[in-house]
Amino acid sequence: MYFLYPLILFLIPVHAAFANNYLEVPKRDYVKALIFMEITIGLLLLGCLFLINNQSLAALIFSLNFAYLLNANILYIALFSEYKRSKIRYFVLFCVYSVSLMSLLSLVVYSIFKNVELSFFDAVMFWGSLIITGFIAADVLPKFLKSFESVDIQKTVLKKNLPDIYHIVLDSHPGFYMNNLCDEYFEKELKKCGFKVFSNFKSNYKITAHSIPSMFNMSYIHEFVKPTFEERYLPNDTYEYYAKNEVFKVLYQYNYKFNFYTHACFNYIVEKNKKNLDIANGFVIGGNSVFKVLYFNSIFSSLYKVFKYKNPVNEIFNAFAKGIKKKFNKPVYHYMHVLAPHTPYLMDEKGKSIIFENQYKNEYFFPYIKYIDKMTLNLINKIKEEMNPNSLIIIHSDHNHERWNDESFNILMAIYFPKNTGIDLFEENNSMSLVNFFRIIFNKLFDCNFELKEDKYYYTDSENFVIREVKQSVKLGAKDE
Repeated sequence: MYFLYPLILFLIPVHAAFANNYLEVPKRDYVKALIFMEITIGLLLLGCLFLINNQSLAALIFSLNFAYLLNANILYIALFSEYKRSKIRYFVLFCVYSVSLMSLLSLVVYSIFKNVELSFFDAVMFWGSLIITGFIAADVLPKFLKSFESVDIQKTVLKKNLPDIYHIVLDSHPGFYMNNLCDEYFEKELKKCGFKVFSNFKSNYKITAHSIPSMFNMSYIHEFVKPTFEERYLPNDTYEYYAKNEVFKVLYQYNYKFNFYTHACFNYIVEKNKKNLDIANGFVIGGNSVFKVLYFNSIFSSLYKVFKYKNPVNEIFNAFAKGIKKKFNKPVYHYMHVLAPHTPYLMDEKGKSIIFENQYKNEYFFPYIKYIDKMTLNLINKIKEEMNPNSLIIIHSDHNHERWNDESFNILMAIYFPKNTGIDLFEENNSMSLVNFFRIIFNKLFDCNFELKEDKYYYTDSENFVIREVKQSVKLGAKDE
């Protein structure tokens, strides 16, 4: 029995991927990945047992070869440039190399250990794998069994002629405050489309894990999140409040339907709200999110690219454009959070892929901004073709690209107000930051009475997620015409 240790050993990466990414990984993806891996391992191990008339030796040879496959893509990237990896002949060459290497390894191991008693080694690997799995399971099981509790939300208000809301977050977009990153064409076209463009709007935080939960809860992070230890506000603690937030509660009270379009890393907002909100569509790009974690360094890279891979930016924009065509007899909140123009910089201005080696270089940031800006303008045109006349369109970023710089909190903010009803809304309320954004919007649209908070800004330490307040001067007003 101990020779079956590979069936336990090679599930450890799947358990670890779920344990470290449980906020982003749907349970069904975790189960599918376990089943797929177990069937794959079982069939390959059975093949080895058929070829080698020694159970322990067959298990050893299989384990060495499968371990290589799980890390094959690391070697592939090391041996071949991005250009060569795009050519099928180099992939075939690497496959031939890998088969040759694994065959040679198998022959060497067979010749050395064919007369060696390996039962003790089997027992060590079996119990070692089981113990490691047990430690991970102690962390995984509470997360797997945790149910997403229903939040007590009452539909207390029914109000006619409420606007559909199109809310688009372009992650890390700097807006128009920096001359060297200012896409003047984008700014000009937004104004032509009827948007009010703000040059001095700010995020209250420097990272998504703090700025978005703060915006959606209309409060500062330290007011609703309990730090884990040493005043650290870790993403695993704050992202729960990306899903469980006050803005969604208010919209639900006003009988809104919800459409979500996001990346796998923000899947939690869909999963957690299935029982709470009236969700028409919860679109999460990226295929099986466990395999997304595993595929980067393993043989599953090839499988993932063949069966699942699409350009994530184009995919989410296209899904949003398709989803807004559906009509409902109630107001709809359409929400899209796209990880762009955040790193990695995938495209240049013309939509040509940027090679991997350049995807984190600053000189490719502005071309990627221009590409995303064009995609956004195309999406705006599609929205305006489908929307009701009183619709509200919000386009902004959650932080700018200078994540660890004390000085700048400026972000993109452009709003299309229904019939210009809120054109001077933020100037009138003397606030230009995300913490008050929905307080001001709800006070205007729904006649709410949210009190405004003082605009404050917080720097996040990149090492330990400790936050500290940074003094900022805020100039109110939209971008000069």
